Amino acid sequence: MEALGAAFHGREKRVYNEIVTKRFPDPLGWDWKAKNLAWRLHTPEAIRDLVLCIRAQKPPVDEFRFLAMAFASFRNDKERQDRVKRLQALAQLPEFSAEYYQVTVDEIIAKDLNDLEGEMMETSYLIPQQLGQLTEVSKPGEIAQLQGDITRGKAVAAKCYLCHKLDGIGVNFGPNLTHWGKERTVEEIVKEIVYPDEKLAHGYDKPVRLVSKKTGETAEGLLSNYSWHAGSLKLRCWVGKPEKFFSAGPGQKLNI
Repeated sequence: MEALGAAFHGREKRVYNEIVTKRFPDPLGWDWKAKNLAWRLHTPEAIRDLVLCIRAQKPPVDEFRFLAMAFASFRNDKERQDRVKRLQALAQLPEFSAEYYQVTVDEIIAKDLNDLEGEMMETSYLIPQQLGQLTEVSKPGEIAQLQGDITRGKAVAAKCYLCHKLDGIGVNFGPNLTHWGKERTVEEIVKEIVYPDEKLAHGYDKPVRLVSKKTGETAEGLLSNYSWHAGSLKLRCWVGKPEKFFSAGPGQKLNI
């Protein structure tokens, strides 16, 4: 599906009108193939037909949430406002009055279909370059052969709370480590600790540094989401509130 989406980039409207609508002319009876194509192309015509499909098929909440996320992919403010109205209209239907449908619609409108007003940085958020005294560390294989001490190890692991969550405790900046070690050998775990930058988890490998030209404030963190069509990005910062949002209207520069 993503390969098709990449191949159709810049031609979405033509592909949808000349191929998809001809192969799947009746949105009321769409199968998953047609729904996926409309979801990925998300042209105004595709959204219009998705609304008809959703109204007719009354999907369960997991499918409803998936299809509704297509509404978040807009190309200008006119489309954004139109999609807000369409989602709100769906939420008014008796079939979708349950709380889990309402929460889904509210979340998409609030987080993905917001007014795109930029957020100025008020202070600098910098990732520490060093979290303690540097020491010389043995090779992972040598460390793995040592006899472990669960009590002392748990106390030392508390340092990881600065960036990670373990059993519900810590900061949601880096990957959650609660179940991370269960599928790895002791030597693999030690190697990841000794050489943390050698292999980065997917989604945590795009460090970004933003500097406000107006205030000089700086933010460093991980780029957790970027929306080319909305001109916005979400930066996961090393602060108490780990996520900070920066956005601008279509065609405008990010207001940071």
